[in-house]
Amino acid sequence: MVIEPSKSPYFVELTSFGKYTYDLVGDRSTSNNELPCPGCGSTALKRNGKLNGQQRFKCNDCGKNWA
Repeated sequence: MVIEPSKSPYFVELTSFGKYTYDLVGDRSTSNNELPCPGCGSTALKRNGKLNGQQRFKCNDCGKNWA
């Protein structure tokens, strides 16, 4: 699945040769329907404004900010 900002998620079929790397995006069933904190993995998050139209978040546990 490909997830791009400002676009709907879509699937891409990969060819059957070579090696691929990928990142697990986590469980989206958290209380605020967002990814867990990339710093500590906590799901205790709050929205923290927008930067260039992209939503920012702040972790209530470790204080990390990200978009």
